Amino acid sequence: MMGYSRQPMQYQETHAPNLYNTSNNHIDGKSAETRDLKAGEVSTGTTIMAIPFDGGVVMGADSRVSTGIYVANRVSDKIAQLHDHIWCCRSGSAADTQALTDYVKHFLSQLR
Repeated sequence: MMGYSRQPMQYQETHAPNLYNTSNNHIDGKSAETRDLKAGEVSTGTTIMAIPFDGGVVMGADSRVSTGIYVANRVSDKIAQLHDHIWCCRSGSAADTQALTDYVKHFLSQLR
């Protein structure tokens, strides 16, 4: 049996970005959400997924809506039905994604 040695994860110490300087939007390939994490911090952004199988697709999503570190709503539906057989997983600004899915539902309803 081979031995297993667990190595501690390495984190890079960062500082808060200059919000008015847009030239550093993609620092080290990190997203705006993750580039300012302190040592040991982990991003807990939205989790959405869709897994196909022979009879269709299984979709899942978390239900929390947050604004920074504040959880604004613990029960939000991030999976929206757009048409009879069309569903959408939403991530990002809750207001924007709700408006976008409402527009798409409206225009798809005209195709019936």
